[in-house]
Amino acid sequence: MAPTLNSPSFSKACLIALLCCSFFVLHVSACVDITNVISTIVYNGDICSSAGFTSGADSTINGNIVAAAAITLGANCKVTGSLQAGAAINLGANAHVGLNIHAGGDIALGAYSHVSGTAVSDTGVINYGLGATVGYAASLASAACADITNVVATTIYTGDICSSSSLTTGADSTVIGDITAVAAISLGANSIVTGQLQAGTAITIGMNGVVNSRIHAGAAITLGAYSHVSGTAVSDIGVINYGLGSSIGQAAALVQSIPTIGLCTTTIVGFGQIICNNYGTAATVVTLTGDGVVTVNNHGGVMAVTETGSGAMYIENHSASALSVANTGQGDVNVMNNNAAVTAVSHTGDGITSIVTDGAVALALTSTGPAAFVYP
Repeated sequence: MAPTLNSPSFSKACLIALLCCSFFVLHVSACVDITNVISTIVYNGDICSSAGFTSGADSTINGNIVAAAAITLGANCKVTGSLQAGAAINLGANAHVGLNIHAGGDIALGAYSHVSGTAVSDTGVINYGLGATVGYAASLASAACADITNVVATTIYTGDICSSSSLTTGADSTVIGDITAVAAISLGANSIVTGQLQAGTAITIGMNGVVNSRIHAGAAITLGAYSHVSGTAVSDIGVINYGLGSSIGQAAALVQSIPTIGLCTTTIVGFGQIICNNYGTAATVVTLTGDGVVTVNNHGGVMAVTETGSGAMYIENHSASALSVANTGQGDVNVMNNNAAVTAVSHTGDGITSIVTDGAVALALTSTGPAAFVYP
């Protein structure tokens, strides 16, 4: 007997049909055929474009994107899922994709963009912008790299900086880390950078500024009076302007044979910082008992360094005389020694002492503190 409108079997059949239809509608509606998400919009759901797809700057898509043609993400765009494009995939500056991307054409990653998963191009072409990364390990490495444009005067900033534009540091500031910028990098007078500089355009170092590593500029490099770069300096256009008494690397510093500064005896007990460029013939004696930062480039006589506080010391010794370093506090001491004399190091505190030497150098080392003692 066929079910009637009021029979239980008819009601059950209608309910099953309704549930099936509802499931079908929800499943289909979860992936929408659209070609654009405008700037600053937060879009929730998967996107299945029958053509290409473009997202505006600062937009967020909480889902996956599949497109028959190209996918282009605007600057600062975030996609929590994966990308699958029939043609090219282009990520704008600082764009982020939470999973994998797969392109039928080329892949272009904008400056400081990141793909947490894998990136596969069927043409085998992946173009990386400055600071762009792919993979989970790369995200861990870049997590501590801040996108900022300024470090104010007298500030001590700890951590790497990855600016999506330019970076400027104020006078008497300190950056304990590397600096990378899409545009220019400008360091104020008496600034200290313990790591390296990488600029898309010019690099300018103010008077008495110190970089304790190498620098690389896409445009001209300008060194202020008595500024110093410990490593190499490379300008892509071949222009390096030297201020009075400025120097690059050990060889350039040794050219300055005429003493320009006499005795350099320094004691710091507060939170400030001291830069000492000693080209004299007298001894250099540095004592740090506070929480400040001391950077010393010594080309003079015997050098004695004592650190008893919680600050940080960066010592570059080009003198032919012996170097003596004592670390009895909570702070760190980083030494780059470039002579053949004995380097006496006493480490009795909780800080970290790191010694880098150039050539065959005899070392007398004592470590009685609980912290690490590094000698590469």
